[in-house]
Order: sequence, then C-alpha cells, then structure tokens
Amino acid sequence: MTVSGDLHCKGEIHVNGRVFGDITANAVVVGEGALIEGSVVADLVTIHGSVGGPVRAPVVSIGKTARVVGTITHHTLSIEPGAVVEGRAPWRPRPDWEK
Repeated sequence: MTVSGDLHCKGEIHVNGRVFGDITANAVVVGEGALIEGSVVADLVTIHGSVGGPVRAPVVSIGKTARVVGTITHHTLSIEPGAVVEGRAPWRPRPDWEK
C-alpha cells in the first residue's frame, strides 16, 4: 500500500508499505522493506526499513536492515551492525524532552 499524506495516531502505527508524508504517533514501527519519505515523531520509533527524513523520539531503535537518511533526535539510540545511517544524531536529555 502507498499512502500520500500525513498520518496522526494516538496509538501505534506499523508501516509495511510506502508513506509519502509525515507520521506522528505514540509508537512507529517501520517494517523491513517499508519506506517513509517524511518526518517521524513519536515516543518510540523502531526502524527495519527505510526512512528519508528527520526522526524525533526519546527512544529510537534501528535494525540491521534499516536505512535512515536524516537527523535522528533522541535520548536513547540503538543501531544494529549492518544498518545504514546518514545524518546527525543529536542527543536530548529526557527531562527536557519535547516531541
């Protein structure tokens, strides 16, 4: 499935297709082979596919099959060996966190 437009959710969004737009949710999971072209803002982001745009979350986990091109603003960041990350990864203290 391909979605063109922004997605907003108070729960969890699993992306297994393509999204051309920004995503805001409590949690976002980008499946292997999935693509997001836009920003991702959440409390928890797990990436196994591709993201082209900024990621902003207190907790970001990047799997070995992931490709991220953009700034990753985080408090806790984990990157598995094999992942491709191009961009900056500024850290933010948890008490001062704002989505």
